[in-house]
Amino acid sequence: MPGARADERMIARFDALFAELSEIGRANGTGLHRLAFGAADAEARAVFAARAGALGLHVHTDEIGNQFALVRPPAPADRTVLLGSHLDSQPDGGRFDGQLGVAAALAVVAELGAGGGTGGGADGGTGGASSAGAGAANVGAVNWANEEGARFQPSVMGSSVFTGQLALRPALAARDAGGAALGEELAQRGLAGGTALPGTVVAYAELHVEQGPVLEREGIELGIVDRTWAAYKADVRVHGVQTHTGPTPMAQRVDALAAAGRLIAQLRELGLADPEQALHTAAAWMRITPNSPNATPSLVEFKAELRSPDEARLRAARAALTAAAGELERETGVRCEFGVWSERRAVGFDPAAVALASAAVAAAGIRARRVPTIAGHDAVIMNAAGIPTALLFTPSADGITHHAAEYTAPADQHRGVRALAAVAAALIARV
Repeated sequence: MPGARADERMIARFDALFAELSEIGRANGTGLHRLAFGAADAEARAVFAARAGALGLHVHTDEIGNQFALVRPPAPADRTVLLGSHLDSQPDGGRFDGQLGVAAALAVVAELGAGGGTGGGADGGTGGASSAGAGAANVGAVNWANEEGARFQPSVMGSSVFTGQLALRPALAARDAGGAALGEELAQRGLAGGTALPGTVVAYAELHVEQGPVLEREGIELGIVDRTWAAYKADVRVHGVQTHTGPTPMAQRVDALAAAGRLIAQLRELGLADPEQALHTAAAWMRITPNSPNATPSLVEFKAELRSPDEARLRAARAALTAAAGELERETGVRCEFGVWSERRAVGFDPAAVALASAAVAAAGIRARRVPTIAGHDAVIMNAAGIPTALLFTPSADGITHHAAEYTAPADQHRGVRALAAVAAALIARV
């Protein structure tokens, strides 16, 4: 843990950066609308790079747009410890999801690199922060690209490309609802770099808001994630027949929207009916064709997702949903088509990293407990790649998230920053 002056400096840097970022893409009073690779995201990225450079850190951007701010210029021989999260948001989302972790990471890394020169800047630059706090490891803050997946799918894209779990070419070929290609957007806005980050990442830590009510409800100051829920997701297409909404007799209609609505209701009931409340289900996106006031839809597309810590429960739910779709087909005449289900496994976090984080946080005088993560995060991707990973949760007021009312109290924010600093120091000492 840093001394009193260093702690004050670190918290002041965090507060200033968080406040500055919160004004970029501000929406609905206290929220954010900052979709990946749009104008607001580009502005936030520019602030990240500028503040990192001013702090004497060395900025590197890779081909998918991940931004790194490192204590030393990155080199192939580096063994690097990364801290970070993401700056993109959901549409009309909250200002704590992701942004909290990036501001915290930059403040902590700046303190770890304190004591050197005042210069810094782009790849290969000279000057900048020294490695006084970093020891043998290089240390960096990262802003992962397109974590939310709100504009371009899939989500957690930047960390997935970084770890090789998603190939670069299909990621760059992704298109948004308006048809814009991700790669073209990166090029037009100058948001991509030319090379991958040199060196080897040997550990990763992320501070994130819980996005649930457990920590606040139980009076716990910090969560240390030790396992993930599994998530199964698929694109669903319900095919009907377009006809007039007025004169066509009701019994003759093959209405894709009416059938899709029933299927979505059954998807929700699967989650509500789970006796242990350990199955979460959702349909969170929809497209209707032709989407005309006077024509019954011929096609409805939506995304179905199932989440649970128990994959047997997910398989049963998926089978039940498929069976419900078959019954709808027989009853209404529509055709239901399921795309390939993506399956994110339920896995544990590296036990040594969890134990190390628990000890570091306890030594800092912070009351913590081990918790699962239901949501996906960049930390989940890093952990899946075999990189020792610590994911820390701060409490979320009333569990509200992906909404302008999302809130984490300043005391909880600052405690999270200090916890991240303690865990980072412990990870660095192990390198």
